[in-house]
Amino acid sequence: MFKNNLFKKVLFVLFCLIAYKIVDNYVFFFSEIGRFLSILSPFFWGIAFAYILNPLMCLFESKFKIPKRVFTLAIVYLIFFGIIALFSIFIIPVIAENIKELYSKSSYYPNILYSYIEKLPNSEYLLKNLGIMNLIENNSSSILQWLFQFSNLTFNSILTQAFNITSGLFNFVLGIFVSIYLLYDKENLINYNKKVIRALFPKDTAFSILNYFSKVNFYFYNFLIGKLIDSTIIGILCYIGLSLLKIKYSLLLSIIVGMFNMIPYFGPFMGAVPAILLTLIYSPIQALWVALFILFLQQFDGWYLGPKILGNTVGASPLFIIFSILVGGGFAGALGMLLAVPLFKSLFLLWEEFIDKRSPDKKDLIE
Repeated sequence: MFKNNLFKKVLFVLFCLIAYKIVDNYVFFFSEIGRFLSILSPFFWGIAFAYILNPLMCLFESKFKIPKRVFTLAIVYLIFFGIIALFSIFIIPVIAENIKELYSKSSYYPNILYSYIEKLPNSEYLLKNLGIMNLIENNSSSILQWLFQFSNLTFNSILTQAFNITSGLFNFVLGIFVSIYLLYDKENLINYNKKVIRALFPKDTAFSILNYFSKVNFYFYNFLIGKLIDSTIIGILCYIGLSLLKIKYSLLLSIIVGMFNMIPYFGPFMGAVPAILLTLIYSPIQALWVALFILFLQQFDGWYLGPKILGNTVGASPLFIIFSILVGGGFAGALGMLLAVPLFKSLFLLWEEFIDKRSPDKKDLIE
């Protein structure tokens, strides 16, 4: 017993020393953590690819009864690379051309807005006394640049954020190979992790840990995959609708709407703002049609398509979701807003379990 207490004391002292050194050299410590995480980035890519492609692989194995996993993986990655090729050949060049055209015409935007304001009642008062024209001329270029940053769809940002030039491209390719291994051997990897947890913890604790991660997987899996399918459908419907309305830059606007639709509550409005503003540059009437169409599309998604695909996968109140998105967006931007809901729900599960264990029974409360 003495040896056991001594061992605990030594561990506690070591822990305090390590904590002190971390706090005292926090800049070096966090920089090293960042470097370590960047080294592991191919594995993060691989986990992300495997997580996204796993439902497709499960579909082929369960519905079509493909005998060997090698064949299933070949079909899944042919579809995956086909989608990448489709984007590279048909979609990215169109987006790049639209952005190039918008930048090339940016010097004309003040005159276009000036002509719109001239048609309004009391236009002279608006232009001269309120200084609207000076505001437009001085800020038109910065407003446009902000718009592209807001939509996060500039060709430059796509390249730098997705691939980070050469190193990012290498990590991307290596991540694909990691994902192939993860999907091919996923059952053995899962069983091994379960075996490790059962070996390290008592039976009840191990069961609680495995049950917790099962719920976390359920929230992330259903939320992210469901939102991806939902947003893809919304993006396609948006492109069809805007094309029928003969809206310029319909592909670019539809991708903006579809991408922001991944973010709950705020996403549809965030996607509508750039689409309306970009259309407003050349036609206020068409901008009104775009606003009405996107509003209709949002109502269709909120009342029918979203519940049909997602159901009540998160099981959280609207206030909880809004709080999660605000905090996640404040710390990690758009990615934080996307992952905030399932992440906070996963953390909230721990809090609920703690409260359930510590709170008295209903009988005690009544007494």
